Amino acid sequence: MATKLLVSAGEVKQFSRVSASLDDNLVRPIIQLAQFTHILPLLGGGLYDKLLADHPTWAGVYSTLMETYVKPCLIQWALCEGIEDWHYRIEGGAVGTRQSDNMTPAADPDISRLQDTARRRAQKYAIYTINYLCKNASSFPEYGAEGAVSGLVCPAQTSDYTTGGLEIGRKNKQSELKRWQYDRRR
Repeated sequence: MATKLLVSAGEVKQFSRVSASLDDNLVRPIIQLAQFTHILPLLGGGLYDKLLADHPTWAGVYSTLMETYVKPCLIQWALCEGIEDWHYRIEGGAVGTRQSDNMTPAADPDISRLQDTARRRAQKYAIYTINYLCKNASSFPEYGAEGAVSGLVCPAQTSDYTTGGLEIGRKNKQSELKRWQYDRRR
């Protein structure tokens, strides 16, 4: 079963460091991975399902959410997840690095540094996304609701900065969501 992708391989290439010459067949699985492991928990099952169902004809606040917040976040997560996969290849039972005639292979510390940069950017976009959703909660009734397709996945809690399991500046947007849901039912 093919999953709808919220961004295209072309958008990942256009708005990140990924070369236009990289095969789309190598980019699409990484987008799907990033979408499922990072965007689904960020949005929660209900809103995620709504965005997939309306894809690509989002309108109003959903268009703003997608174009301004979710897509940039997903592109950075795809870059973070894809850097190693695009550098290292498994072919014929052997692991090797991809090289072109005009490039010098990157060392592992350089690859890690690129991943860290993409991760920091993606985390910032995730925080912006949650802040936008919380400020405009009445416009997104699906946020925090159980997803019909993806099952019950509650929106994730965020932190300003995470390193080695240590979270600094933790923000619990889940409590704001629960308060908003309680107030809405009254």
